[in-house]
Amino acid sequence: MRLGAAVTAGSVLKGVVTALGLAVLAGETSTALGAEETVRALSASRVQGFFFEIAERRALFLGAIQGVLYVETGASALDGAVLVCPASFALDRFQPAFTAEGHCTFAKGEADKVYARWTCAGGQPAGCVGRLTLEGGAGRFAGISGESDLMFRMSVAEFKAPASPPAVSGTVIHETASVLLVLPALRYRLP
Repeated sequence: MRLGAAVTAGSVLKGVVTALGLAVLAGETSTALGAEETVRALSASRVQGFFFEIAERRALFLGAIQGVLYVETGASALDGAVLVCPASFALDRFQPAFTAEGHCTFAKGEADKVYARWTCAGGQPAGCVGRLTLEGGAGRFAGISGESDLMFRMSVAEFKAPASPPAVSGTVIHETASVLLVLPALRYRLP
């Protein structure tokens, strides 16, 4: 009789644990799918690229921002995502203002990715303020949509001329810098 009671108690405990596990999974699925989330996220990243002379006193920067996205508040689905953001900045050498645009890929592994497009305008030292729009995703982020204000702040680390002269006359300078990307209220929805 005692063995039967132990088996029954063990079976009940196993059933309760299984039911709790399924309830937790069901809760995560219903929250993640179809629900709108708002998060505050940021990334202290590195940017590398080249400045090209495109007109008298004007330059175009082409490069990429690389880093990790950290979610400070809200759902953690994007926390720790690796980001790569190709970027272009148009600058006038005698003006602190510039405009910029680019794309971003936020990846949580090989299969789960979010794709975005962004634009901003600003100047030094305040940075660049604009908008980021989510344009879809892959894996568990397939069909994601959303948007956020964004801010970039940059600190130039190093400028240097390339080792070999460019094929056409004009100035080409390599830049390495640190950048802070802030998404103060990224709203997104998974279908």
